[in-house]
Formats: sequence, structure tokens, C-alpha cells
Amino acid sequence: MPTPLSAAVAIHRRSMAIALFRGIQLEDIQQHQLPNDPAKAVDSLSAFIHRAISLFNIQNAFINGADVQSGRIELFYTQAEGIFRTEGIPIEKTSQSKLFESFRMPPLLRMDQLREIVRLIWPSLAAAAKPALDAAALGLHCAVERLFRINQPAQ
Repeated sequence: MPTPLSAAVAIHRRSMAIALFRGIQLEDIQQHQLPNDPAKAVDSLSAFIHRAISLFNIQNAFINGADVQSGRIELFYTQAEGIFRTEGIPIEKTSQSKLFESFRMPPLLRMDQLREIVRLIWPSLAAAAKPALDAAALGLHCAVERLFRINQPAQ
């Protein structure tokens, strides 16, 4: 039986990306531009996520659960979460601070540092947009965390 496909979602003001992982292997990144109008952007985001779910048979979703500093982006994450829940897809959330801690000791301080590490891990993403890099980092972090949880010895 193949490993289920997981989707890591990164959303910015005008764009978003979904990084698709099978285990800890990055399989694909889908990117999408969002309209400036908030209502149209929500519709566009919804259509993009629904299309990804149906095309790729996504079994898990990873979302950056905290540290959202914009009402517009918070609305987008709430919408994305609602779509995954409606589709019966489990969601794992992580905070930006956990993400920063998982990629370096001492922890990273800024997103641009994290994006540079992602570019080193996946050179093919060197010219990728910020949401794609953020989704890849989130997906790798959550996939590795899941792997550690699965392989913990019984106590």
C-alpha cells in the first residue's frame, strides 16, 4: 500500500502554494495567484484547494496554525481549514516558532533564513515563490514530526 499523500498549505496575501509530500519526499508543488478582491480571493482559494484534493487524493493537511498577522490571511487559513474538515481530511497545525526550531539550533529568527535552507535542500526550488518555499518547509517539518511519532517505542 502506498504512503498517503499529504498537503502542506502556505498562504500569503496574493498567492498560495500546496506542497505535496509522500512520507518525507516532496512530490510536487502547486502554486496559485489570488485576486485582490477578498471575496474573489476566497472563491479562488476554495476552488484551488478542492481541485488539489480531487486531483491528488490528499489524505492529510499541514497548516501553519499560528502567527498570522493579517486579517485577510487569517480568513484564507480559516477557509482552507474548513475545506479540509468538510472533506474529512485530518489537519495538523504547527507554529512558526516550532518550524524555526526544527530547522536549526539555535532557532532561526526570520522566514528568509528558513527559505534559504529550503533552497539548499531542494535546489530545484531556487527560483520558487515564497509560498512554495514556505509550504515545502512546513511539509518537511510536519512529515518528519509524524515519522518520529509513528516510530516512537511503546512505553
